[in-house]
Amino acid sequence: QSKAASSLHEVSLKDGKRHLTADIVLKFGLYTVIVETKYSRNRDTQDLVKSAVEQTKVLMAVGGITQGVVVIFQEADIPLGFDNVQKFHDGKVYSIVIKA
Repeated sequence: QSKAASSLHEVSLKDGKRHLTADIVLKFGLYTVIVETKYSRNRDTQDLVKSAVEQTKVLMAVGGITQGVVVIFQEADIPLGFDNVQKFHDGKVYSIVIKA
């Protein structure tokens, strides 16, 4: 079998009274990763990355998950010199920006 991960789409997480939803949760053996996806038409790239990373950190904390990735599909051109792959929080969260 070539499939490396199993996935759960639209996973609902409870934080007290709040119900939060993760886009995708992937399980790689003993590892679990939250994947958040965003689509941006004209929002500032760095602002979107920052807010999405913080949202992912909240989902990770609520779900007891230690790894996360944010994948942003951006309609506008990616700014010159922008690092398309970044790591945050000591490598616990990565962001990837892709030109859509």
